[in-house]
Amino acid sequence: MERVEYGFCKRIEGTHQSEGMILHFTDGSILGIDTGSNACNVADEHEGLQPDEFHADFMLMWVPLPL
Repeated sequence: MERVEYGFCKRIEGTHQSEGMILHFTDGSILGIDTGSNACNVADEHEGLQPDEFHADFMLMWVPLPL
């Protein structure tokens, strides 16, 4: 791993707020990971829920090119 960038993605009208990571590998390859969640929307519609009670898991795997 060469370096990692992270933060909030550029806001696009009509979409949910998103966080992202960009992983830069020493072989020059780059993996971009964006997250999206409607946690704030759901929490606003249901009393007693807080957005920080939600979480997301990502299981990423490199997929070899087809032969």
